[in-house]
Amino acid sequence: MIENKTNSNLIKLALMIVITLCIHVLTLVKSSVVAAAFGTSESVDAYNFANSIVTFVFGIVISGISTIIIPEYSNKRERKIVDSFITVIYGATLIITAMMVLLRYPLINLLSNKGEAFTSIAANCLVILMISQYLSAVSGITTAYFQCENKHNVPKVVNLLCQLLVIAVLLCVQDRMSILEYALIISAGYMLGFVADTAVALKSGWRFSPALRLDSDSKAVLLRFVPIIFSGGVYRLSLLIDSLIASTLSTGMITILNYSIQISNIVSSVIVGNLLLYIYPRITREVSQSGSQERFWEQALGLHAIVCLMIAGYVCVGEEAVMFLLNRGRFSAEACKIVFYASALYITGQGISIIRDMVYRYFYAIGNTKAPAGNSVLVSVCNITISLILVKLIGFYGIILGTLAASVISLTVIMIKFHKFVGFSGRLPAIIRDFAKNFAVMLVTIVLVCGTKQLFNIDSNLLGILVFGMETVIAYILIQGVCNKNVLAGIRKL
Repeated sequence: MIENKTNSNLIKLALMIVITLCIHVLTLVKSSVVAAAFGTSESVDAYNFANSIVTFVFGIVISGISTIIIPEYSNKRERKIVDSFITVIYGATLIITAMMVLLRYPLINLLSNKGEAFTSIAANCLVILMISQYLSAVSGITTAYFQCENKHNVPKVVNLLCQLLVIAVLLCVQDRMSILEYALIISAGYMLGFVADTAVALKSGWRFSPALRLDSDSKAVLLRFVPIIFSGGVYRLSLLIDSLIASTLSTGMITILNYSIQISNIVSSVIVGNLLLYIYPRITREVSQSGSQERFWEQALGLHAIVCLMIAGYVCVGEEAVMFLLNRGRFSAEACKIVFYASALYITGQGISIIRDMVYRYFYAIGNTKAPAGNSVLVSVCNITISLILVKLIGFYGIILGTLAASVISLTVIMIKFHKFVGFSGRLPAIIRDFAKNFAVMLVTIVLVCGTKQLFNIDSNLLGILVFGMETVIAYILIQGVCNKNVLAGIRKL
């Protein structure tokens, strides 16, 4: 019975990864259509600027909601407590949404130094995106419910179908659409997803009734959410600041930065995001039951190995992939190269961020949300400061290098806090050694594959991705199997 349950969970996990990969492929297709239609023009810069503001506001709510609600749903807490939490948070978010819509023109003028045309487009896009993203943020509640019910793939299937519909519409109107029409099509997809998610959740047994309960249990839940607001907020603020910095550079830099972040997010979403969603409820249960660190660090090592493979793969064949997807219409080859270099730097930082994110979840599992929040505030301040300094010295790439430097600081500080609050039980040297081996295997793989690319030039982007991508996977697995056998145990524990 246990073996059958394990196999079933692995099938669900594999399906989750495949669906997420399909969603991101569709996102890249959408980006390809937009790149061909608008290139790096002022209008698409304005859209991406507005989208950065909207993402900052709702990203805090979406990320924090699941962190709080999953333990509450998993532990079968009284429904009124969860309903009261949802009512307060989404009521406050609705007020913020209304205020931002009303004050959109002075807000955009304050955050950018662009002209009237840029401000007008950004303001109109902001209204459209704020409304649709609010509904999308509400879907974060049902997504948390599905995770606790071991139905991780339900919201992903809904999202996939909505993305397919959006792509179909975009392909039909790509030659004659304006940037506002593009915003309306994207928003319609979000709204459709909200309706479908809610309908399926209600049919599955999820219920919600507005409530305003102010007893000690309800207040405790809200107090746990406050540090997460600061944790997620300062991180989102750093991303928004990156866009604000890019807006001071030449036309097109906001769009190039947006594509770079979008591509790097594939690494964190397709594999890492799904695995974190999958194992977070398990981490919560395992830590509360035994408090053992051994299984936790094995899982973290396995996740890190997978991320290092993704980094190696992108560094080796990412340029061909970006050229294939974006080098069409009004999007130039020079812009594609900048997107590749920037996204490669962002993706390299994922090798550091995944360790930090796992440690964050250990803290969340033991009910300590203050340590990750304090760490995020410190690191985001460092990110903003370093990026502002570096962009003055080296231009656009200073934005990304500031983020990389902040990631190193982030991991260092959170590991110090882990030692202070939890302790490593004498295993810290072994933990560092195992993670360092993953990085070493990744670097050796990159050098080997890039050397092969110099010897054998392949003109076709698709053929190059296939051949050198396969070489990357095979080389990485073989080298990992020889040099770091502990990784296999970690992957099996996921």
